[in-house]
Amino acid sequence: MSDEIDLESLDAYLSSDDSPDECMMLSDLDGFLHGVVCSPVPIPQDEWLSAAMGERATELPPHILEIIIDLHEDILDGLTLPEPEVEPIFWEANAGHVIAMDWCEGFMDAVALRPKEWLRLTESGADGHLVTPIMVYDGRQRPLSDGHTA
Repeated sequence: MSDEIDLESLDAYLSSDDSPDECMMLSDLDGFLHGVVCSPVPIPQDEWLSAAMGERATELPPHILEIIIDLHEDILDGLTLPEPEVEPIFWEANAGHVIAMDWCEGFMDAVALRPKEWLRLTESGADGHLVTPIMVYDGRQRPLSDGHTA
């Protein structure tokens, strides 16, 4: 992941009273953006930005919008390398163990934008099995379509 992305400023904004009430926090947002990038079909920026930041997404401060777009591009760049690089942003508990649930929930929120396409991928026998650990860890068991759950 690029060291040039100001994640501290993004985290501070997302946690502040200035951010939209329904916006994702940093770990959720990172998982969500990974899901958007991994989507079997392209998702327009306006759509994923509104899903991540809520109805006031168009009112984001320009520097915050730039950081979010840079994070999306950095994830895309990392996942399209010959040997893909993934550096998820997980929370860490006081005891030092990693908390991945928020990241997984964010990823599954991206899956929920295109459930039928993800269902086709997961049932294809190709690479769909790679999503299984995320689906299991998310724990919310949301329906993809036709009664299948994610």
